[in-house]
Order: sequence, then C-alpha cells, then structure tokens
Amino acid sequence: TLFPYTDALPIWGGRMFWVGRAVLLASLALPAVREQRLSYDYVALVIATVALLLTCGPVTEELRGMLDRARHDADHDSLTGVLSRSAFRDRLDRIAARPAIPAELAILLLDLDGFGTINKSSGHAAGDAALAALMQRTRATIGDGCVIGRLGGDEFAVAVCDADPVAL
Repeated sequence: TLFPYTDALPIWGGRMFWVGRAVLLASLALPAVREQRLSYDYVALVIATVALLLTCGPVTEELRGMLDRARHDADHDSLTGVLSRSAFRDRLDRIAARPAIPAELAILLLDLDGFGTINKSSGHAAGDAALAALMQRTRATIGDGCVIGRLGGDEFAVAVCDADPVAL
C-alpha cells in the first residue's frame, strides 16, 4: 500500500492521520490555554472541528473499501473470478522478479476448442456457465498455489508453481 501504517487505527483513518489529528487538536487547545479564557465562537469552532474529525474516519474507511472493490473488479474476470489478462501478466512479472524463481514453474495455456459451438447451439448463458464451471474445476484440481488468468474469450493461462505441471 502507499501508506503502510493506515490500518493501525481504523476509526481514526490510521496512524498517520491520528498524528495529524493530534497536532490539530493541540493547536486548537493552544489559544485557549494561552488566553486563559474561552469564547462561545471558539468553543463552537472546536466542537465543529472534532465532529469533522469523527466523520472523516468512517468516510475514509468507506472510500478505502470502494477502492479495494474497484481494484478487485479491475483485476478479476467477472464471469469466472480468475485474474484478468493484465493482472495475470502483473502477477507473472512479480513471480519473475523474485530472487529465486521456483524450479517447477510452468505456464499452461488452455484454449477451448469448439467453444463457439456451445454458444451457437445452446446460447451464451450456457457458454458462460461452462466457462465458470471449467474454472471452478481447474481451481479445485490445481489448488491455491497456482495463478489462473483469462487471456481472451475461451483462452486461459495457468502459472503452476510448486507442483508437477506434467501431472496436472
């Protein structure tokens, strides 16, 4: 993440924001301490500032959740749930950038022959159901240690790590 400490205090929006809020509250208290008196206008300003701070935390959390959801939607195929083409490529780049690439790394390419016939004869809903079922079975067969991506309509790729690709 861009800000590694932001999850420490979720209600306040994270540790970094907490420090800023503490400085702001101290700066609000400083004039009252220095002047040794409070005016109604200043008390109203302090109350409004505290209310704003209490509101910012939940708004920040909601925005973070929306951003996480948008990132997930951009990185995953909505039909099959596997990685999109660009997210799969990014994941492969990260695997290749590791200091020690797994010795048993293999890329399996799946191209479904005759898939267009399913769409033409049974309709697109049947074709979508077939693709979703195929990816569920592929995940169950291959396991969690592998990365699956959808390259195109009926084309998929599987990065097999820590398993015997020939046996799969």
